[in-house]
Amino acid sequence: MTSILLSGAANGFGPASKAVAIARHVHGYERIFVGSGIAREFCERNSEFFEKIVGPEELSEDFLRHCKFGLIVMEHDIAFQLFKARVPFFFFDSLLDFWELPAGMERVANVAGAILSEQRDRIKDALYSGLSVHERKVLCHFIARRSFAQNYPGVHQRLEAMQEAGLRHTEIVGPIVRASRAPDEAERNQDGCSHTGRFSLLINLGGVRNFVIEFNKNDHYIALLEQWARRYLTETPTGSQITICCGRYTVSSENSVGYRTITTTCLAHDVFMSAIQTADIVLSAPGRTFIQEAVLMGVVPILLPEQHRSQAVNLAGLARTPFAEFCLPLSEILDGKSIPQDDKSGSQAIIECSLKILNTGDLFERFDRLLRSRIDYLRSLNSSERLRIIIEMRKLIGGQSLKEVMRGIL
Repeated sequence: MTSILLSGAANGFGPASKAVAIARHVHGYERIFVGSGIAREFCERNSEFFEKIVGPEELSEDFLRHCKFGLIVMEHDIAFQLFKARVPFFFFDSLLDFWELPAGMERVANVAGAILSEQRDRIKDALYSGLSVHERKVLCHFIARRSFAQNYPGVHQRLEAMQEAGLRHTEIVGPIVRASRAPDEAERNQDGCSHTGRFSLLINLGGVRNFVIEFNKNDHYIALLEQWARRYLTETPTGSQITICCGRYTVSSENSVGYRTITTTCLAHDVFMSAIQTADIVLSAPGRTFIQEAVLMGVVPILLPEQHRSQAVNLAGLARTPFAEFCLPLSEILDGKSIPQDDKSGSQAIIECSLKILNTGDLFERFDRLLRSRIDYLRSLNSSERLRIIIEMRKLIGGQSLKEVMRGIL
């Protein structure tokens, strides 16, 4: 059987979940996922969509020679290895507008031109190593067979700049996700409670791992939401259920508070999709993959403060959309405190802000008050009002479906 290589960047669950969504559309090939860290862990939890899962250390010339092509989600190093091995690849990017290019698009375009015309690998390597991580992400669009940018506010402007620099084979597409059908609106009461009378709240914290955050290291964000959930649960009706879903919870646990329950778990993707659909209220870290999934499934979520710099960009992108009133950025909790604009120092500052809110009584009270106000407002909306919001959001982030994209590749 002919092999194809799939990969996703090891930054939270987003890239890996897209790799899973892509793999579902691939039939008749041996699907080999190559990745590490949180990306590999996610795909191992969803291993039914791959024939083989291996680490990057197993890549070799012989391995690559047997791959017909690659389907790469934001994993620039593996994409570059495929390029050097003359294996065509298709590049998928959900953060095109986020990548920082301090030297401008022209620099990346010039390096891409040099790499495309160069025959010697050592020169290609030298050119590649001279780029920043963010510049390498954009480079992959230039050297890919074709590339696809997931639609989001700001993506059109970035693509225009790339086209001015000579790029012609990148397309803006709709959500690169696997999402199930939205639940029947009749299943919910107007106050946001299911007809069972039991209130259920799902808190999605995602993978919570990147270059500055690891599980149990700098992940104060998780502790903040755990503390808030315990407090909020005591004030909900008897029988209420709060579920916190996060990659750190490798072993699920359940605790009772009176006749109410709080569960911490990490769900397989299909189970997670079902949980989103059945929860009365969904709170989530503002990861772009989740935002796209929620819109497709017809769920209006409350978006929590950012965990790192790219999520701050995600929230800013929603400022003029129907989702704006359901966003809670750190700046609102911290009275307009500005976060550094670059990825590394901005993400580090966000970590410090999360710890400060967790440990400072008046800031935690403010966080609690602002979050409750959004929950109360969302619960006050009837199904028709929520549906209007979803329809507007689908117009903003719509585009060619993943099924159509994959049909064109395969």
